[in-house]
Amino acid sequence: MYSIQIGYQGSAVRVGGGMSGEALVTEDFGNLGSRTRNQLELHADFLRGSIRPGLDLHIPLGTEADLVPAVVGVSVSWTK
Repeated sequence: MYSIQIGYQGSAVRVGGGMSGEALVTEDFGNLGSRTRNQLELHADFLRGSIRPGLDLHIPLGTEADLVPAVVGVSVSWTK
């Protein structure tokens, strides 16, 4: 499993993006590309204060994108 993320944090907004996935490197069927699943991610939350509403977008890459082209979600974050 891997995850690469980058983001920005300001006083009223936090935004970020990244890529994550998994690869079955110890298996012996197919090539590495057929044993790998990846997705792109974008996320943001808003407002000042300790409770922040947010949005998430996950975009699968490869054959999973044929089944589910994108996943959109909402979130609530609590920070100190």
